[in-house]
Amino acid sequence: CSGESVGLTASSAASYTYTWSPSVGLNTTSGATVTANPTTTTTYTVTGVDGAIVETQTVTVTVNPAPSDVSLSASSATVCKNTVQTITATGGEYAGLIASASSGTVNLAIPDNLATGIAQVFAISSIPTGATISKVEVTFNLNHSWLSDSEIVLKAPNGKVIALAADQGPSGSGSYVNTIITSDNSAAVLSTTATPITGTFRANATTAGTLRGSFGSNLTSTFSDLFTTPNGNWEVIAFDDVGGDLGTLVSCSIAITYGGQLISWSPTTDLYTNAACTTAYTSGHATTVYAKPTTTRTYTATSTLGSCSKTADVTFTSEAVSWSGTTPSWSGTPAANKSIVFDADYTSPGGGTVIEGCDCTVTSGNITIASEDVLVLQNDIAV
Repeated sequence: CSGESVGLTASSAASYTYTWSPSVGLNTTSGATVTANPTTTTTYTVTGVDGAIVETQTVTVTVNPAPSDVSLSASSATVCKNTVQTITATGGEYAGLIASASSGTVNLAIPDNLATGIAQVFAISSIPTGATISKVEVTFNLNHSWLSDSEIVLKAPNGKVIALAADQGPSGSGSYVNTIITSDNSAAVLSTTATPITGTFRANATTAGTLRGSFGSNLTSTFSDLFTTPNGNWEVIAFDDVGGDLGTLVSCSIAITYGGQLISWSPTTDLYTNAACTTAYTSGHATTVYAKPTTTRTYTATSTLGSCSKTADVTFTSEAVSWSGTTPSWSGTPAANKSIVFDADYTSPGGGTVIEGCDCTVTSGNITIASEDVLVLQNDIAV
């Protein structure tokens, strides 16, 4: 996982002197054992030299993306049972991941002047719930006997449609070759009568009046309108807008760049999604939860991306002190964040003594609090 290290060791029956390359991500380039911490997948070559004998071997360290470190707003503490503890997680973020799909060579015939066109459907399902799309790119190859009559649009799972390219190229035979249409508005404007059309361009975003397909209110000139539903069927649709000429959608592919934050919690016992603690947390992403522990519990926030995870823990301890009537009578020091248990007769010492506790349980005996003393409880008394 990104940010982690791995040890690499070379061994042989011969008395080799070892060197490693490239040096990127290595703690050293010499010796039988090195530590690798590359930021991207890297293939390392180890060379062993023993006099005139030279041998090499390679090893690839695959780096999987990992979410950022997770941290919690709450610190471990001793708390009263059934009191609400707010926990907010930060981190667990990821960015720049890509979900992609390719048709390969399909050579789909584009119908002559037909409003339905021909579609290549990509079923995307790998984008995590809660992720947001930052960029979409469609790459395609298309041939046409009258290139300026060809149109190609993208339809998203939410039903929105944008014209990627239309009315471009010559009034005659031409092609799009490895043409990339991107949602990045800093890309070049697509406006040409030349062929072949190749390179990276922003969407042509042609209006409804000049498109062969009919999309109603789903047609948009704003690429990000397509981003609201990442998973589902993305359709690349090619049209011919005038009769008498034909074309072929040779191939196409889609690349969806996304990022987001993933935080889940365990255990779910005594955990809620609202401050009133009426809605239980059961699963899924939540940056803030509310714990109302009935006993000592350790809660873990986890962000998992593929095989890589980051975690952070917080422990809320439920502690009690008891009075036994024997020496030492108290098992610990009473405090506002601890329960009090009386197992025998008790009389407060006087002198304005203040005894604090979360709650109080009397299992045996009589409890006498002198008039000048105070017993302060945040919750109830059980007798």
